[in-house]
Amino acid sequence: KAFLFVAVGGVGDELTACSIGGTNGSIVSGFTGSLSGVGAVSACLIPSDLSGDTSASLTANASDTYYVGGYEFGKTSGTASLDCANSTTISTAANTLTGPTCSMTGSDDIVFAALAITGTDGSSNECVQTATYLPFPYQAWTNCEGQVYSASGYFGNVGFALNQPSVKATTYALYDSTTSKAVASVLAIK
Repeated sequence: KAFLFVAVGGVGDELTACSIGGTNGSIVSGFTGSLSGVGAVSACLIPSDLSGDTSASLTANASDTYYVGGYEFGKTSGTASLDCANSTTISTAANTLTGPTCSMTGSDDIVFAALAITGTDGSSNECVQTATYLPFPYQAWTNCEGQVYSASGYFGNVGFALNQPSVKATTYALYDSTTSKAVASVLAIK
């Protein structure tokens, strides 16, 4: 089994360390991205068997309010390891946003994507209406319930897919014609 933390917070508030039950993880440097006025996305991977461990510790650059998602997953054989990671900033507000891709070496990876957004139109419903390739949970819910995580005014969205043969660029359309700048990140674990 392995464990991945994905965090959305303010600019400069990225994760710097993580551990579970005394087992330290590694910051996924290619996944980390930030944009002034939008926020930051970061991740920390612990590629170890964590069965029975119940305490987690996260360290970040600053004291802030964060959305942190924790994802435990396993492989049928072998050890989980980072395959690729990439991040991009989208500095022009738009309703349709395109995330990055990365080059996998595995053939059936688990792929995670994160999107930090902040509305330029004053909307409180900043969430993904549709996403090509990599679905986000609860997409198309009109009230954004369950999908949007608000951390100090920053909105974060996280989605993943299992057994992927490649990492394609995901295109996101925001709910209700809202527009936003964004930080979009993707990683694959083999």
